[in-house]
Amino acid sequence: MRHFLLSTLIICLCGFWQPSKAVAEERLIAVVMANSQPRYKEVHAAFAKQAADFCGKDCRIYVQIPNADIMSLRNSVRKAVALGAELIITYGALATIAAKAETNRATEIG
Repeated sequence: MRHFLLSTLIICLCGFWQPSKAVAEERLIAVVMANSQPRYKEVHAAFAKQAADFCGKDCRIYVQIPNADIMSLRNSVRKAVALGAELIITYGALATIAAKAETNRATEIG
């Protein structure tokens, strides 16, 4: 019973807590690379340069380079979804497959 009450209290407090205005306005773009191949880094550098032009300081790019196995890639996509990424960019076929599986799962749950 004590754990239930403590859990309920924490959930209620989290529901009333709101991020500051500066954090709420920032948009998150998540990038998941299957591995750190030079071609992926070149493409990402070009994307980051263009993103700076159309986003300005309102966007934050969060880059993850997990192991190239499907479970690590799916975990990275889950983390991006949990952080509230508005856009998830993937480099590599396995990363794209993982993102498709996890984002479909997230929309079914939420």
